[in-house]
Amino acid sequence: MFCTIDFDARNRLGISNNKYILCIIIYHLSHNPSSKHPGWCYASQITLGQYVGISDKSIRTLLKSIAEEGLIERVGKHYRTTPKFYDIAIVKPEESSAFNDAKAEESSEKPEESSGSKGKKVPVEPEESSAYNIDTTTDSNRKKKTLLTDSQKCDWLIDEINQLFGRKFKHKNETATKKLKARMKEGFTALDFQAALDNIKNSDFGRENNFAFITPTYITSHAKLEYWMNVQNEEVTQVKSADAKVHEEQ
Repeated sequence: MFCTIDFDARNRLGISNNKYILCIIIYHLSHNPSSKHPGWCYASQITLGQYVGISDKSIRTLLKSIAEEGLIERVGKHYRTTPKFYDIAIVKPEESSAFNDAKAEESSEKPEESSGSKGKKVPVEPEESSAYNIDTTTDSNRKKKTLLTDSQKCDWLIDEINQLFGRKFKHKNETATKKLKARMKEGFTALDFQAALDNIKNSDFGRENNFAFITPTYITSHAKLEYWMNVQNEEVTQVKSADAKVHEEQ
């Protein structure tokens, strides 16, 4: 993953590169309109660690340190940046009321310059955006945005499944990744997978079976994905009980 660092913002915050990158990722993920947790970063600690490029243990330490500095807050397993981070890192100094008040005071103290002493205006190049988006990454060397690879999308979706149902299926992820790529070639999108997962999560059938039948390989099969994408809640009870078996379609 690539994330352009706004060094001015980082310096104003007085934090390290990794802390700044983690904060900006949490900020933009919490503002992703497709999130099923509006206003909150939905990525797990493991995923955040992968984005920053540090170990699971280090990401926990980093998150705790940033929280203690008042730059992020946590509710349950979800994070978001605080107004303190927004005011310092996101709002440009020239847009803040404090900056404008100081500038107005400074201008009132300066003597007027004659028209002949004014220099020519020099065009200013626009600043490189430090925005991070789950669908794209910014390579600071090439100065352009690139789409996430299919493998990165698959890793993200599998992490969503594991996080949603509180389990890990590492030994099945390779198979699930192959099936995910096959579904993407057929035209399915990440939003389709999320719709299917939401329908399962909200179904009486899923709750009655304690979601025991949900694994990455189950939901990535063509038939099951298509069914759960379009199923209505009242239809769920008509699903055959055999669908609740953990090993089905694996």
